[in-house]
Amino acid sequence: MLTHIERSLLEFEAAHLRHTAAKQEGIRQHGFASSPTAYYTMLTAILANPEAIAEFPQLAAWHKRAADARAGTRERRRIERMESASDRVRNELAS
Repeated sequence: MLTHIERSLLEFEAAHLRHTAAKQEGIRQHGFASSPTAYYTMLTAILANPEAIAEFPQLAAWHKRAADARAGTRERRRIERMESASDRVRNELAS
């Protein structure tokens, strides 16, 4: 069973999906966390709970898609850095 605080945090997040200055201020006003980073850490932990997923399926799905997109972006950047490093090595060996 979700606690009152967990449910409040999920309801707040459902009402404020995008990270804006108003959301950041709301995080502080509601006392969810001391910083946005701590808030998102708590949110991620709560959304790992099957009860939270059952009660807030759209919110859980939205956050999963956003996390998957961020992971894909990180992977693309990592591959680009590897390709760039390989090009530099090839150029150095060719000269």
